[in-house]
Amino acid sequence: RLVFSLLTDRGGGLERRHFDRMKKANNWSDEDIARGLANMRQETAMLKIGNSGKPRFRNFRLDPSFQYITWASKSKDPNDSRVALRLVKEIKFGQHTDKFRKSRRPDLEPRSFSVIYLSEAAAAALAYTGSSGAAATSAGSADLSSFGGGGGGGGSSGGAQLNTDTLDLVCTTEKEFQQWTTCLLALFGNKVSDAVKKRAGKLYDELVASGGSGGGKGGGHARTHSTAFRRPGAPDKGGDGGQPDQHELQGADVYSFGRGNWGQHGTNDPELRNLVQPTIVDALLGHGVQQVSLGWSHSTVLLDTGAVLQYGNRVGTGMRDDFMKPRNVEIDQKDGAVFISSGSFHNLAVTGKGDVLSWGVGLNGELGHGDTNDQPTPKLITWFDLNCRAMIVEVACGEHGSIALSDTGEVFTWGCGESGFLGHNDTENRYEPTPVRDLKGEEIQKIACGSSHMFACSMHETYAWGNNSCGQLGLGHDKDQLRPHVVDALRGKEVVDIDAGAAHSLCVVSMHKKKLGITQNLLYAWGSNVCGQLSLSDKKNHLKPAPVVQFQNQQAAMLVGVACGDMFSLVRTSEGDVFACGANGYGQLGLGDLMDRADWVEVPALKEKIVRGFACGGEHTAVLTARQWVADEEVKGCMSCKNPFTLINRRHHCRNCYGIFCNSCSSKRMALLHLNITDPVRVCNACYSKLGGR
Repeated sequence: RLVFSLLTDRGGGLERRHFDRMKKANNWSDEDIARGLANMRQETAMLKIGNSGKPRFRNFRLDPSFQYITWASKSKDPNDSRVALRLVKEIKFGQHTDKFRKSRRPDLEPRSFSVIYLSEAAAAALAYTGSSGAAATSAGSADLSSFGGGGGGGGSSGGAQLNTDTLDLVCTTEKEFQQWTTCLLALFGNKVSDAVKKRAGKLYDELVASGGSGGGKGGGHARTHSTAFRRPGAPDKGGDGGQPDQHELQGADVYSFGRGNWGQHGTNDPELRNLVQPTIVDALLGHGVQQVSLGWSHSTVLLDTGAVLQYGNRVGTGMRDDFMKPRNVEIDQKDGAVFISSGSFHNLAVTGKGDVLSWGVGLNGELGHGDTNDQPTPKLITWFDLNCRAMIVEVACGEHGSIALSDTGEVFTWGCGESGFLGHNDTENRYEPTPVRDLKGEEIQKIACGSSHMFACSMHETYAWGNNSCGQLGLGHDKDQLRPHVVDALRGKEVVDIDAGAAHSLCVVSMHKKKLGITQNLLYAWGSNVCGQLSLSDKKNHLKPAPVVQFQNQQAAMLVGVACGDMFSLVRTSEGDVFACGANGYGQLGLGDLMDRADWVEVPALKEKIVRGFACGGEHTAVLTARQWVADEEVKGCMSCKNPFTLINRRHHCRNCYGIFCNSCSSKRMALLHLNITDPVRVCNACYSKLGGR
C-alpha cells in the first residue's frame, strides 16, 4: 500500500506528484473517478473517531457540487457537520493525529485516514483579518499557507494564528478506502474536470433510478441470473424483491454435492469422491461469493470484487491441470466481472463495462473470436465493441454454443448450429456473435440455454428453438426448430425464471388471479422425463409445458427459481427451501443416497439454511446460502490445517468467515467494521491477512 501525507504548498495547491503516483498505482481512469464520485454522493457508513467517547459510525457523502464532505449528526448543526474541500490543508493516511493517538487501533490502520482542515468560521475570520491583520475580500481567498503546521488533531494543532481540526475516519472495506481516498485526492488536486463531474452527476442519477449502488471500482451494471446471489440494485430474476439484507452484501457460503471425479467440488479431496449430501466449500468462506455457474465437470465462481475463481476439469477451465480447490482466473480487475456462465467446456464473463470475455474449448466457435482455437485464459470478444453499441448484461452457455442479451433487449448467439441451436434458420456454425433477427424488437428480458436448445422471454411471450428430439422446446411436437417460435402454452404468461437441461426444461410463471386478488407462481415442466426430472408421474416425453401439481397449493406462491442439470432438476422458494428430483446416480440431488426421484423431495440438509441461489452442472450441484455459523457437525477438523479437533485442540469460529478453526489457525483478533463490529474479535489467519492485518 502507498502511504503518504499530502501537503499544501505555500500557494495553497497540492503536491500533485503524489496524486499522479496514487492514480497510476490504482490505475483509475476518468470514468473510474466519475463512478467513484457518483457512489460517494450516496451515503457511506464510516467509523468516525472523536475527541472523546467510543468511535461511532456516521453516514458520509459528497454534496451535489462535490465541494463538501457532509455527515449526519443529531447533536450538531448541518453547517458544523461538513468539511469544505477548499479549506483542506492536509490528508494523512494511517493513524497519526491526536484523535487517533487517543484511540489507537493498529488493526484498523490500513483503512484509516485523516482530513486536516480549517473550519469555515475560522476561514471567514482569516479572510477578513489576513495573516497580518489586513482585510481580505472573501473567505475563499484565505491564505491557507498560514495554517498551523504538523500533525493536526482535534482542534489542538493550531499554528501561529488559527487552529485546524481533523476529520478522522476508518473505512469499513478496502474498496471503500480506495474509492474515498483516490477520489478525494483527485478533487483536492484539481484533477477533476467539469466534464467528469457532469458524468458523475449523470451516473448518480442512474444509481438513484435503479435503487442501487455501483459495483467494481466505480460501479457496475449486471443482470442477475437465478443461479446468482443478487447484487444491490440489480433486477432480481428470482423474484424475491426488495433490497438485499446484510448477509447478501457479505456474499454467500457455497455447498456442493454430486459427482466429484474431476475435483469440481473444490473441497481439495485427493480421493475425488462423489458427495451425496451438501458439503461446504471451505476455501470459499468469507470471499464474498456472488454467483456460481457449473459446466459438465468444472465450476466457476464470481466474487464481489469482480474476481473469478475456477476448479475442476482442465478442459473446461483452460488450466494446465485439474484443480481440486479454487484457483484465480486471470481477469483484468480494473473492470472486473459482474456475471458468469459455464457451458460443458467453455465459459463466458460479462464485465462492468458490458464487454464479454470467453475462454475454454473453442472447437465449434463457441468462444466467439472468429476461429476454432481454444483459449486458456479469458479473452475479450471484440465483435461487440465493433458492432454493438449496447451493453451485454447476461450470457448463457450450452454444450457447444453461447447466447448473450443486451440492455436493449437484443439477442446474439454463436457456436455450433446443429439442429438449429443458434436460431438463424440454418444449421451452420457461427464463429462470432450474430444477432437473432427473428427476435429483433421483441424486448427480450431473460435468456436460457440447455445442451442444444435455447429460450428467450419477453414480458409475455417465450420463444424457443434448437434441438427438440424429446419435446424440450414445448411446441407440441418433437421436430427441431431452426428459428425462434412462440411457446403457445406459455403465451401471455410472465416468466419469473426459466432454465434448460440436456433434453428438458422448467420455468416458473407469475399468474395474477383477479377474482381472488392474488398473484401466484406456478411451475411448468416439459421435455424428457426418463429419470423423473419433470416429476410428472410417468417416464414419457412431454411435448408441451405441463403444470406441476405438487406446487399448485401451499408452496406455489413462493416458487422463485429453477435449475436444470443433465437429467435432474431443482427448484427453490422465496423462503430458501430447495426441492430436487430426477437422476441421482452420483448424489447430485443431495438427498444422502443414490436413488433417482420421480417426485419433488426437499433436500433435508438445507432445511436449516436460507438458500439464495443454485446451479446445476452435468452431474453435480452447487448451492449458495446466506452466511451463517458453520455447524459443528459439518466439520471434524480445522478448516485450515485439517488437524482433527480434540479436547486439547479445540474448535473456534472465525467471526468474519464463520468457519471453524483450531486455536493456532485463529489466534489473531481485529475489528470487523463491515459487520459493524468495532472491538477486536477472533478471526482466522486467512481472514486476518485478507482484511489487511499486520
